[in-house]
Amino acid sequence: MDFTKHAKVRLQQRAISETMIDLVLQYGEKLSAPGGATLTVFNERAFLRVQQLIERAKNVSVIQAEDGTIITSQHQTQRLKQKPKTNLDRSKQRKERTR
Repeated sequence: MDFTKHAKVRLQQRAISETMIDLVLQYGEKLSAPGGATLTVFNERAFLRVQQLIERAKNVSVIQAEDGTIITSQHQTQRLKQKPKTNLDRSKQRKERTR
């Protein structure tokens, strides 16, 4: 995702993360803005949609190959026997996939 210098400064000043931007862009309501731009708003309707999606995703698991390919997904009904990977491991995997 590309950001202007202005946007990077504002994100930092307003404590808005890139994850939040991704969420707004994916689930927010898109409106017209001046100059042909698009204003995307994460309003109450978007919030409720994401909240429902999160509830439905509870206890869903995904199995991925080392290259990031999705092998399968399932509803997790039993406790995991192995220690889950950390977020650091997942972000490292994402970076490797984008190479």
